[in-house]
Amino acid sequence: MLQMVPAGGEIAIHFTQLMEACTILEHGDNNSLKQSLKRWIRIIGGFAMLGVGTAGWLLPILPGWVFFIAGLVVLSTEFHWARKALQWLKNRLPKKSLQE
Repeated sequence: MLQMVPAGGEIAIHFTQLMEACTILEHGDNNSLKQSLKRWIRIIGGFAMLGVGTAGWLLPILPGWVFFIAGLVVLSTEFHWARKALQWLKNRLPKKSLQE
């Protein structure tokens, strides 16, 4: 869509192509842009929670497991390895008996 053209030793973008790209972003493919932004926010937020959870295991101030599991839940919507890790944790946790 955008074509880079060397002009006078520098790289310039054709003005008409830039205007076409802005028009597409304003009127056209706006939904996919929002979806992409939401996806990246989920990914960054999930990894941030994993980081805080890991720090919580090292520091006595934070409950690390809460943030770690929350990060896995958020990342499981995007990554297969997070779904597998969450399933592994579910299988490892003891289940309460209904007979008690």
